[in-house]
Amino acid sequence: MESWLWQDLPGVGIAWAHPSDLAIRLAHWHAGLCWLKEDQALRNAMAGSAAWHLQHLERRLPVGTEHGIRRIAHFCGMILGGFTFPALTMARAARAEGLAGLRWELEAQLSPDGTPLDQAPGALVQALMLVALARAVSRANGAAFPAQADAALAKGAQWLFHLSGEI
Repeated sequence: MESWLWQDLPGVGIAWAHPSDLAIRLAHWHAGLCWLKEDQALRNAMAGSAAWHLQHLERRLPVGTEHGIRRIAHFCGMILGGFTFPALTMARAARAEGLAGLRWELEAQLSPDGTPLDQAPGALVQALMLVALARAVSRANGAAFPAQADAALAKGAQWLFHLSGEI
């Protein structure tokens, strides 16, 4: 990880080509840092890059409902990055923006029965995984998670369960 951080140039190269990848990376970083609780030096080294990730997610937030699944990823990345790196000056604002944006975005991407509007079950699986992680991290940090997003998470998960043929 440290060697990647030294080689990484924020905003440059394939690792920065698709901003939704930054949200996925922040989710992985959160998990990794949870496993390495005592490695404060690594957390500090990652913080600078995390700040760039959060700025990039905000600046390149897709607009319009046709980008809803990607918007969900961005909002979840903001939540996860904000809680994982709370000492960053933009951490509180990133968390707040992510939680506010997620409030309606997931619901807007689902039909009343939970079917994804873009008809892409794989994208919905990834989005729901990020939302579930953002929910868990928010609650673990004592932050309220939007009830609308919580309900949409359950609705989408139920649809995926039905899709699996278990019922």
